[in-house]
Amino acid sequence: QDGAFFKVTMPSDPAIPAIENPLQRMSDVKAFFNIMEDQVNKVTLPLSTALMLMPTMLRGLGFLSPALLTFNYVSFWLCQFVAPDFTALREREAVLDDRFKFLHTRLRAIAEPVAFSGGGRAERRII
Repeated sequence: QDGAFFKVTMPSDPAIPAIENPLQRMSDVKAFFNIMEDQVNKVTLPLSTALMLMPTMLRGLGFLSPALLTFNYVSFWLCQFVAPDFTALREREAVLDDRFKFLHTRLRAIAEPVAFSGGGRAERRII
């Protein structure tokens, strides 16, 4: 709108510094706000909910409720600490599956020459 991109990259006033890469800066700002949103969703909202419900919990369970909340938090953290890295496992499985499919297709294409030449052992070693 009205050449806003050019005004940012080449300002008319020499006292205003030019922004080298405004698109990169915008993506940096977006990434920053995505990180902040993630922090609010993961930390602030559960904490504020727990603090808001604390009087009701204290009335119902007494002083056992903060201990139960703490135990719940610690046990959940320990479970996350002990759990395997499912993303890495999925990536490894995809790599191995792709390699197997490629080698299986290759073997199907050359199955007859492998069988006649007795190269089954070498093919098993490759796969």
